[in-house]
Amino acid sequence: MYATGLFSSVNVALDGDANQVKIVYQLKEVGAGSVNLGGNYNRDQGVVCKLSYRERNVRGNNDSFCTDINIGGPHLGFDTRFTTPYRASNPDRLG
Repeated sequence: MYATGLFSSVNVALDGDANQVKIVYQLKEVGAGSVNLGGNYNRDQGVVCKLSYRERNVRGNNDSFCTDINIGGPHLGFDTRFTTPYRASNPDRLG
């Protein structure tokens, strides 16, 4: 679970006796979303602004969504992505 990057700490403990054992998980989730704003200046485009938004755990399914918007001079650029680690034909299998 720690390898997913969604948790800052993962602790596993066993509780019970010889006949019955409970597995107890203690998880601490990291912040999954971020918003960034940046900018620069160059002679060709003048002032260039960049706005980006990222979400690493959409709907709690480890899906990721990100979008970047760049505005500079007469130009407007954007990039949007949605990624899922699961196969549509077999949702229980990664890949």
